[in-house]
Amino acid sequence: MKKGIFLGWFLWGAFTWAQVGLPGLPQAPGAGGQVYQNPALGMAFPIPQGFQLAQEVPLEGGLTAVFYHPMGAELYATSMALAQPMDLQGFHQANLQRLAQGDQALRQQGVQVQRQPLSGLTLGGRPAMGVLSQVVFQGQNYIDLSVYTVEGGRAYGLQLTAFAQVFSQVQPLFQQLLAQVQLTGVGGGFSPVPGGMPGYPPSSPSVPGLPGSPGDLPGPVPPYPGLPSQPPPPSGAAQAPSPTQGQPAFTPPSNRAVELRYGKEVGDGKQFAVVLGGLYYRIEPAGAGRWRVTEVVEDAEGRTEDTFLLDGLGLQNGKEVLLPPVWHTGRTEIGGTRFTRSSQGNLILYQFQDSRSRIEVAYRRDGWLAHFLYCDLSKERNPCSRYTLKEVR
Repeated sequence: MKKGIFLGWFLWGAFTWAQVGLPGLPQAPGAGGQVYQNPALGMAFPIPQGFQLAQEVPLEGGLTAVFYHPMGAELYATSMALAQPMDLQGFHQANLQRLAQGDQALRQQGVQVQRQPLSGLTLGGRPAMGVLSQVVFQGQNYIDLSVYTVEGGRAYGLQLTAFAQVFSQVQPLFQQLLAQVQLTGVGGGFSPVPGGMPGYPPSSPSVPGLPGSPGDLPGPVPPYPGLPSQPPPPSGAAQAPSPTQGQPAFTPPSNRAVELRYGKEVGDGKQFAVVLGGLYYRIEPAGAGRWRVTEVVEDAEGRTEDTFLLDGLGLQNGKEVLLPPVWHTGRTEIGGTRFTRSSQGNLILYQFQDSRSRIEVAYRRDGWLAHFLYCDLSKERNPCSRYTLKEVR
């Protein structure tokens, strides 16, 4: 929302993570100069140029690390304990079978999917297999490249998902990464892997409910369907949580403009009165997975207008410029502030409160921002302002 009004309410911060150089791990030419390692993941690799760590999602006995690129690409690194013993070939066939079953449901929802099994690959110096997927969803074309291996009762994988127009631009970075990744073992320290480390891209291979399993994601179909996942665990076994926050929970239509109008209220947080002013948004498809968002803010001080070019995650060149996002991106960290997520009736709520402020962002089930509440707790009179959706057209 309007930078002058809303951005000041958030404490700006950057994602931080361990940036320790690891001996024996050479930097790929396209690497960003930082090495990612997490004992729960069991892999170490240089972060490709332009990608930023966005989220680490604990899984049953493992982890998924999610990296975003502002051009419209996502990188996943995943490891997880297998629910049942199987070799690489068995795991690969189970993945293909599961994907084929899921694709039937996707096609019924208007999603076009083509899969190409891959073999003869390597991951961390170990034999690996994978899947190349081409997906057409809501008029957008996506390419997903996943490679995985199995060792010691675990599956390891790397995955690159991007808009088709972007994929060829970021694939060289990914190929360089595949030649640099090292498997360190979950919970273990770093040690060079004999035999080199050519090629491995993941897809949260063995994780039930990783992005790409259509039944596990919010909304009718995820923007990036197609991550391979392992067959369901035996009856009674615990299901891993779904790290869906790494994927946009909703993307605006790509074939028409949408206009949203919001009214303004002020009050004590419990009772509100309508006041002069409000918000207006016009959201227009701009191609290549982008939307041009025009925001108009009207209040007692006058009228201001700003325009932003946003991707599906509500970011402009990887940066947050519209807070909160006007559509449901699924991100729980907004403007450097971590929000809690919950459901209330037909709304999905993101909430934050400390000694100075209270913030609530609510999204309707159709994906649009329903209301935005901000309270400056240092004010004694009418500390809260609320913008509520009045019209969608």
